[in-house]
Amino acid sequence: MIVVKFKKIFFLQLFLIVLILLSSCNSNSIVKESDFNESIDSNILDQNKDKQKSDPNFIISDILPNEDIEEIVDKTSIKEVREFVDSLDRVILVPKNIEKISVISKDAQFICYSLSPDSIISIANSWSKDFDKFSNLKISSLPISGDIYSENSIIDFELINKLNPDVIINIGNNDNINEKINLLQKETSIPIIHIDYSFNNISETYKLMGDLLEKEDEADVLSTYLEDIYIKIKNIVSNKEIQKKKIIYINKENLQYNENLATNQIINIVGKNSIKEVITNKEIDFNKIEKVGVDVIFYEKNSYLDNNTNKETLKGYKLINNKQFFLIPSSPYSIISNENCINNFLGLSWICNILYSEECDYSIQEEYKNYFNLFYHYKISNEEISTILN
Repeated sequence: MIVVKFKKIFFLQLFLIVLILLSSCNSNSIVKESDFNESIDSNILDQNKDKQKSDPNFIISDILPNEDIEEIVDKTSIKEVREFVDSLDRVILVPKNIEKISVISKDAQFICYSLSPDSIISIANSWSKDFDKFSNLKISSLPISGDIYSENSIIDFELINKLNPDVIINIGNNDNINEKINLLQKETSIPIIHIDYSFNNISETYKLMGDLLEKEDEADVLSTYLEDIYIKIKNIVSNKEIQKKKIIYINKENLQYNENLATNQIINIVGKNSIKEVITNKEIDFNKIEKVGVDVIFYEKNSYLDNNTNKETLKGYKLINNKQFFLIPSSPYSIISNENCINNFLGLSWICNILYSEECDYSIQEEYKNYFNLFYHYKISNEEISTILN
């Protein structure tokens, strides 16, 4: 009995020893495998950190295949696009949300400013510093991208490509512009949009711009306001009791006559443009003004009549003696010249009010307030209006 008990105890002890040894081996094996895996993961991450530095587009998505890693993408560089048909019937892919605009014509910069001033990142030509008084954006300090309609201007694609706008916008006459736009498009991958503009079809211009910038409601308000001015003035001057007055306009270029001035369209609406009847060698002849019977002269700042010495030499003329000559308001831009296309509608109200004040049932001061509020996004004061008009 003693022998049997001893054998049982011996085998029990032996069994326990084997279990302890096996447990010890497994534990050591697990620790070593864990250390190995940790070392492998660390090496992979270290290697790919270097790869990320050299390749910004590299995404660590394959190094840990068992993990749910969200792909890292520069979402600011990817924009949803849509089709837009411009005034040249070109189907163009443009970003759905246009945030940055370079303009390449003066009409484009004024119309874009009226709709989306914060989006403009470069302008077509020098912006009047006088305008900065009516804006906090300091548009005059923006870089100049060039004017497609100016013979003395070159479109600066090096600048434009560096600025990387969403679109490049040109607004102006359709005549002979298609080929020029297509040639310019070869210089950049940024879409160039052309939108037609004419004084008597401003609604179509704003309709397309509203569609392009997805600001249809804002564009409708602006175009309706301008159309209402146009219709109102046409109705006033179409009154049979009104005898249209003979008008001449003197610009800044030493009395040089320019047939392409938008001013002629305004004058033709409100009166009889007598400019061609008083031209001698492309300059205005004041002797002819008397013979033709011109009723009123409108002249620009820094033009021939905006000089006291010149006025003295013309004192013998009836028009001058009767003070039937008027300096055109020019702050921040002339309201009659071709400097600012939409400003011309304000000019239309102003000139009609001078010529036919009894028939005009509106206040030019109120017109200024409405115009500055809508198109310049500025609440102009009565004092500022008085300074401009006087």
